[in-house]
Amino acid sequence: MNRDLLATSAVALAILAIACTGFFVFPGHAWLASDTQIYVPMLERLYDPGVLSRDLVATRVHLGWTAYDEIALLLRRTTSLPFQQVLAIEQFVFRALAVWGLYLIAASLGLARRFAVMVAGLVSLGATIPGPALLTFEYDPVPRGFALALLLLAIGLALRGRANWAAAAGSLALLYHAPTTIPFWLVFGFLMARRRHWRPLVAPAVAAAVLVLLWRWQPGGVEWQPVLGRIGAAWEAILRLRAPYAWVSLWPRRLLWQYGLLWLVSVDAVARLGTHRDGRRKAFCLGLPAMGVLSVPISYVLLEGLKWRMAPQLQPARQVLWIALFAVLLSAVAAVAAAGRHRYPEALTWMLVVFLVPVHGDLLAPISWNRAALIFALAAVSVAAVRIGTERWRLAAVPCTAMVLAAMFAIPYLGRVRNYPDLRSPALEELCAWGKSTPRDAVFLFPDAGRSLYPGIFRAEARRALYVDWKAGGQANFFEDLAIEWWRRWQAVMSDRPDPARCRALGIDYLIVSPEHAPPGLSPAFRNAAFEAYRVP
Repeated sequence: MNRDLLATSAVALAILAIACTGFFVFPGHAWLASDTQIYVPMLERLYDPGVLSRDLVATRVHLGWTAYDEIALLLRRTTSLPFQQVLAIEQFVFRALAVWGLYLIAASLGLARRFAVMVAGLVSLGATIPGPALLTFEYDPVPRGFALALLLLAIGLALRGRANWAAAAGSLALLYHAPTTIPFWLVFGFLMARRRHWRPLVAPAVAAAVLVLLWRWQPGGVEWQPVLGRIGAAWEAILRLRAPYAWVSLWPRRLLWQYGLLWLVSVDAVARLGTHRDGRRKAFCLGLPAMGVLSVPISYVLLEGLKWRMAPQLQPARQVLWIALFAVLLSAVAAVAAAGRHRYPEALTWMLVVFLVPVHGDLLAPISWNRAALIFALAAVSVAAVRIGTERWRLAAVPCTAMVLAAMFAIPYLGRVRNYPDLRSPALEELCAWGKSTPRDAVFLFPDAGRSLYPGIFRAEARRALYVDWKAGGQANFFEDLAIEWWRRWQAVMSDRPDPARCRALGIDYLIVSPEHAPPGLSPAFRNAAFEAYRVP
């Protein structure tokens, strides 16, 4: 009994170590580097309706069908912490739950505890999913990332025979981001229906009812979006320009081959592991990647064929994520199994897949010698760690966990892999601090920013409205009229040489430009090494 408790404690400690290193080192976490530039202004306005009242993004809330905002607002009001800390706490907790879920999945595939921890850590290295432009472990605290972490836990619990707990975890994921959960519920529902075990399906039904209630009483109101209808020509042109990741016909052709190859890798791994002989494991290990494959033609038909107006929001092609995730997961399990049978060349081959995906996400694109050498070295050391872990000595599990932690440092520092841009700078922080001193209803414009993302940081940090910026164009997926208005604004004012008189007529109060694009005849209200702010006369 004491030995089992000690082993369980060691697993928990290893999972916590992997979660901490993954959160702070690699794949890491970020703030206002991606979609939080959209979500945070909405949250700030829901929390304080007096700010961002003239902002194109914050006033068009699309959070009706998620509990992301209600939970964040509740945590902020009860803890008095800012949204950055509230969402970071949620993100870390869900990351740890994801690692635990991956451990349960690996253990259910027949691995010993030490190797299950190792596999969980290897998959926790994350992966960039080219094409739909997302990650298996999101660096920004966004609803999709929270939902996927909970789904990994739900899959692990389901494979361990904990159907009710799996349904509970999946239902919480449903509350955060329903589209991400669709493949899971199809597989889980099929398994429950085949066994005539209906009780676990009560939880998602309750979660769906909660979503309806949250939509009905959304703080600040909601906009009704017609479900039926087609995408007009003008809207389509804007979507193809601003959101090409949703259109599979615009993906590089090699990505279709890449996902096909990764799917074959997962199928081969399932066959070698004998997973196809167990109903639950077969359903998840084959079913989820198969849905990822089918999502590409489904996306093409719904979005580019039928031009269904809800398709840009649902983005079915994002489900290709399951192909890459299970290719890495099953390759890691197959590598451990092969090394356990002393088939080291085979184990090394599988491990190459495990590290190739997180280090070089676009697999069929050219790769640098530095990254190729790093992938081979990490694969070889991982196989050696498994070999040492098979020995019967007290600390045999240490090399397995240590290898994962070492990889989390080696990939960003030796491989120069970073999944998110470094948008912060002291000059930008100074600008945001100054922006807070301006009138709350002021409207700002960064006319020479182009497609850069730093204006979105200013919007969220200074809590001041922007007339237009590139990141705001992502809302074109949700509202046709917003898409057209965003494009009209973009064409009207984005220029290295802004016209102050025209900006004044459009209701813009401040121009923020780089020093070389200073408008003539105006004195700056704020200036530092990178930015100059001008009050529009």
